[in-house]
Amino acid sequence: VKIIGRLGIRARLALVLTVSALLGALVLVSVMRPIYESLLPRQAANRLLSLARLASVTAPDDAGQWDEWARQLPAVVPELHAFILSCEPGEERFFEQCNALDLNSDHAAQAFSDGELLARTTVVEGGDKSLGWQALSVLQDKTGKRGLLILTEREQARSFTRFSWGLASLYGVLVLIIAWLGGFLAGYFLVIRPVASAARNALKSDSAMAQASDLDIIQTVLKSSMGVEKELSNKLMRQEIRIREMQSDLKGAQAGLLRAEKLASVGQLAAGIAHEIGNPIGIILGLSEILKDGCEPEEAKVYANQIHAATLRVHGTLRDLLSFARPAKEEGAVADVKEVVEQTLSLLASNRLFNHLNISKSYDSKLHLAEIKPSQLQQVLVNLLLNAAHATDGKGSIEIELKNSDQLVEIRISDDGPGIEEKDLDRIFDPFYSTKPQGEGTGLGLSICAQIVEVYGGDIKVESSPGNGAVFTIKLWSIEDSDSQPN
Repeated sequence: VKIIGRLGIRARLALVLTVSALLGALVLVSVMRPIYESLLPRQAANRLLSLARLASVTAPDDAGQWDEWARQLPAVVPELHAFILSCEPGEERFFEQCNALDLNSDHAAQAFSDGELLARTTVVEGGDKSLGWQALSVLQDKTGKRGLLILTEREQARSFTRFSWGLASLYGVLVLIIAWLGGFLAGYFLVIRPVASAARNALKSDSAMAQASDLDIIQTVLKSSMGVEKELSNKLMRQEIRIREMQSDLKGAQAGLLRAEKLASVGQLAAGIAHEIGNPIGIILGLSEILKDGCEPEEAKVYANQIHAATLRVHGTLRDLLSFARPAKEEGAVADVKEVVEQTLSLLASNRLFNHLNISKSYDSKLHLAEIKPSQLQQVLVNLLLNAAHATDGKGSIEIELKNSDQLVEIRISDDGPGIEEKDLDRIFDPFYSTKPQGEGTGLGLSICAQIVEVYGGDIKVESSPGNGAVFTIKLWSIEDSDSQPN
């Protein structure tokens, strides 16, 4: 910076002219390189094709002499490699000879068809790869047998590659020099000089500063700013410590909320179990006391039947609770969803709720194989179809849709019942939550459905609004069957 400050008008002008000359050289290299890269390869390729045409004219009339003749061609044109392909397309050894000569079979076939061909190729010699060209020309002996002369010339390609690398290196050096000079000049004229000028105007009262150089003024300003920077750094550090303390408090609050949510879930589960088991046990105890005190045989029979029914209710609740707690996943299980749906409908056909239901089915043409155990899928479908039948009181319509989409099998079961209240939608899959009248359900059916579907990595959701029925959608991972998949 001090050197630039001491430069005179002529020196600064010379510096600007130097930068301009470098920029001009950079532009010239940028313009000439693509021109050279496009013209030189074509000139070398045309020369090679002309040599192939000339050589094919001098080829022997006897096909048996072609190989020896080809071996002598490099003596005429140094750095020229010549090969003979003696098989035509369709002959048994055509592809074998093409591979042996490292020749593209498509290029060879086209050359036999057109009479000649110019093609790009990669030449490997001594472990090094370089860009080269191949000229292919058809030969024909006196008997009509045809062959293919293959000329490969690589020296021009190597020269071209070396020239390209040299040009690229020069290009890079020019860019670095111009970038350095440009940054140097821009830093001085756009940053240091304006800042120093502003600082000098602000410090006019200080005679020492008024006479100081630009660099001295900048150093003074930087020293002053370092104190401000240190103060800001300390402030940021204090803020960071405060943020960490807040994050720690937030994690503690989140842990507390999680514990409270778990306790609430346990309480809800315990209340549900107490309700579903407590009522039947109360009935059993009361009727047992009556039987203990003695009663008429007919009354005893009625009481025994009621005790039996209450016991079955307790047994069913415990069975559902175990199914909810431990939904087992069977590895490698595959279900034909369409077949399971049909079997489930046949199973429910004898249920009185399904006697007057209008059930419509819509299956797409694809095969519906899903990753789930068939009996567990049937358990889910039975729950959903019974719920739909109860919702319509056995007099409405139920629609079942199957389709494959995005590696998933989608099952949609919709009804035209009264729908589900918005307040119930968020809790519909909670254990022991039921919208049915007391005693008509355990509230575990939909919870078990959700558990089974989620065990297999699937998803189940419900959409509904009061008066518009409900739609339950199940998504399961699809299993592709290449042997059974229709075309």
